[in-house]
Amino acid sequence: MGGIVRLRGRFGPCRSAPPLETGFTPKLVASAPAATAVNGDISVMVSDRSNNWLKLVDEESGLYNRLYLIHYLTESFARARRYNAPISCLVIQAKPLHLSEEDPKSEVLSPSAVRALGGFLSSNIRTGDILGRWAADEFLLVASNTPPEGLHTLTEIISDKARTTPSDEPTDLAVSVHAGVAGLHDDEKIIRHAESMPLLARERLTPVFRTGQCKRRSLL
Repeated sequence: MGGIVRLRGRFGPCRSAPPLETGFTPKLVASAPAATAVNGDISVMVSDRSNNWLKLVDEESGLYNRLYLIHYLTESFARARRYNAPISCLVIQAKPLHLSEEDPKSEVLSPSAVRALGGFLSSNIRTGDILGRWAADEFLLVASNTPPEGLHTLTEIISDKARTTPSDEPTDLAVSVHAGVAGLHDDEKIIRHAESMPLLARERLTPVFRTGQCKRRSLL
């Protein structure tokens, strides 16, 4: 799975997150501002920070954010336990590649790289899978009714697609992509809680592909 591959610099518009499940109402945290009565009306003073917290979509990637992923993972894990069904998750981590001396030595993905990679991943996942941004440099895919081997296969498909995606133009997406999988029933002796799944998947991160174009010298 080694080697540098080049992805098209423009993946087109990132597929937006699917409609939220009905019945999910975010609960305000204790620090959320309280309602105050003004001239008989109730007005809620909401700070920019609270507004960001209430959003369920990550603005940079166009995918679900961590808040929704936690909710979905928790409910899906509980359902899998209740009905003895499989469930698995895939953690995808991306780190900037420094392909030449001209590249900025940053460890943070640029917004364009986040959106391009998020768009590429979302266009290659299966219907019904939930994909979102888990951390600054990580994406999380949750697959209900799917054993871990199903996501291992999906990882291979995504990796092959990345290597075979034609590119006739330079790309600013230069990243090293790692992936790790965990889930039930393979890891049921280890995984006791929903939050244990992505943690275990992160421990299993291995390189799957690299993307980017060197400006001065080939790395092939």
